[in-house]
Amino acid sequence: MDTSATPTTIKKYLQETIEPLGHSATATLSTSDGEVFATTVKDDEKSARQSAMATALISLSESFSEEVIGEKTNESCLSAGKGHAVIVRLHMDSIPYLLCVSCDHSNNLASLLRMARDMVIKIQDSFG
Repeated sequence: MDTSATPTTIKKYLQETIEPLGHSATATLSTSDGEVFATTVKDDEKSARQSAMATALISLSESFSEEVIGEKTNESCLSAGKGHAVIVRLHMDSIPYLLCVSCDHSNNLASLLRMARDMVIKIQDSFG
């Protein structure tokens, strides 16, 4: 695997990793301020919106977790009738990023969370 952290190499890794989740699965790596770095989402406007919303949601989740549990979380999970989404905070070269992975309801939320966590480890080890 090419270990340079370019949008092209990251996008290729994202595509290969989520392929087993089916055609509706997506993955986006964003900067912590909501800018898309690499994505499998085909619609640029949609990926930009999702990236911005993921940034807001993870910030809210961190605050909520600290208030309720007494510790900040670095991930957030969502589930609805049509599918699931997981957002995980990570660092590449000491720069904060967010990974958002989504899939349809035919996949399991716990499995998606495990996959997202494994992807974060691989991204940080291979590209960061």
